[in-house]
Amino acid sequence: MVSSRFAAPIAAGVSLVLVMGAAGATRPKAAHGGSAHTATGAVLGRTIVCPDAPAQTDDVKTRTVVATGHLVAGSVTVAPVTKYKAPTAVTLASTGTGGYADVTQPVDEPLVVTASGELAGGLVASRLTRVATGDRRGYAWDRCTAPVTDAWFTGVSTGAGVTSTLTLTNADDTPADVDIRALTVDGDVAPSLTRGIQLAPHTVHKEPLANLAPDQDSLAVEVVATRGRVASSIDELRRGAHPQGVDPVPEQTQAASTLVIAGVPGSADHTIASPSTYHHTLTIGNPTDRDTTVSVEVTDAGQDATDEKPAQPGGRFVPSTAVNDTAGTLAELLVPAKSVTVVGPKILDQVLNGSPVTLRIKSDDGTPLVAGALVQGVEKYSPDQQLCPADAVGCYVETLHLGAGPGIVGPTVLTDMRAGKHLDTVLTLTTFANRPAHVTLDTVPPGTEIPVDIPAGQEVQVPLHRIVGHPGDAPQVVQIVPDSGSPPIFAAAFVAELGSNGPILGGIPVTAGASSVGLPVVQSDITIPLVDARR
Repeated sequence: MVSSRFAAPIAAGVSLVLVMGAAGATRPKAAHGGSAHTATGAVLGRTIVCPDAPAQTDDVKTRTVVATGHLVAGSVTVAPVTKYKAPTAVTLASTGTGGYADVTQPVDEPLVVTASGELAGGLVASRLTRVATGDRRGYAWDRCTAPVTDAWFTGVSTGAGVTSTLTLTNADDTPADVDIRALTVDGDVAPSLTRGIQLAPHTVHKEPLANLAPDQDSLAVEVVATRGRVASSIDELRRGAHPQGVDPVPEQTQAASTLVIAGVPGSADHTIASPSTYHHTLTIGNPTDRDTTVSVEVTDAGQDATDEKPAQPGGRFVPSTAVNDTAGTLAELLVPAKSVTVVGPKILDQVLNGSPVTLRIKSDDGTPLVAGALVQGVEKYSPDQQLCPADAVGCYVETLHLGAGPGIVGPTVLTDMRAGKHLDTVLTLTTFANRPAHVTLDTVPPGTEIPVDIPAGQEVQVPLHRIVGHPGDAPQVVQIVPDSGSPPIFAAAFVAELGSNGPILGGIPVTAGASSVGLPVVQSDITIPLVDARR
């Protein structure tokens, strides 16, 4: 029997437990060791942020395209981040099943795209800048990404002649606090000056990465929002005797034990920019506290027969090429804890000597990884498979960063692909399943549909001109529609243009706008508040 002096406190405690229990009933039972069966619900709101771009001139042109392959009820608005209180409505040109808009907005600050209703589910956007001459010469093709709490950028450089800048954008109405760290070949770096960066609502912060980890040829950078969320982007400018232009470094939203980098051009260029030669650097990061071993698998489409060589079938293989005495081989590559391992052109150029390829990087023990590939295209000079020497005349170098992307399983649109007299975009489609996949490619607005069969465990490449012809500079939005039941498809687009100033390159992984989100099935559990009370 309980004495009366304790009755009131106990009664109050019981009331508190019941209230907390009601709150606890909204959590998935999996948090306590059970299984959580999830349903799905439609995405009814979405915010994505497009990075800023340089001032526009006759030689510098930026275009932002917003598109969806599922034109349903909803609305879209855009605004520069600091002017977000007065957004401008965007009308997506109706195309039957989809829609797109070539957005006209100032480019000197990040652009915030907000969608509501069912339309938000499949919405994607990209910003592509073409620079014809000067230090920034080239294509900078960037996905517009959603604000998140954690993001990685792998393959970034702060070495000689390279300026890499991280842009943090807070598009929300609440403040955000951000920490930045880096993985280098020598270990983890997190100096105090890049911890606790504060961003007020609707503001932008730029951070030179040389402040974080100077004089590093290749590193992985993590952005962590400890309060709020941010959209992040990194631009890398390479100067020198032969400028290599500006290129964005793709974002990876989380580390994973298996990563896929699609659309990596082979060493010998077989696109419109021939006879360019491509050199490759692969950076793999291990953010955990334990060493791991990874394998690098290559998938290609083979080569057509020529007068000099017979046809080569496509397929998958894991090269046994030795990297060095410490790292091992591409079949068993050591990636130490909290660091990156870099595989350079002397190794990769021997392996990637054919058509564009897809790389699959996998840890042998399930350790989550991050990865990125740097491609350097050289025009008119490579007798020794080297980049242009300082005294070379008529030699051009262009860079391209490629990152890991998720598999797509439903209709997906790719914005602002280009095809013309001196340029083309190649779409790479790969499946790793043991059964074939089938997709249909079409333009938005609809044009001539092209069915594409992807053999089991292989890849195919489709030049954009096969779909749209050679329309010149008009934006081309392509829809990828997998057949129902097809295995996940990994895709990327690679654009090459050949002009009087040499080749310029751009590339982007193909990712779908999420059309649904998992909803946990919940049930009442009176033990949840008791567990919480002990924390």
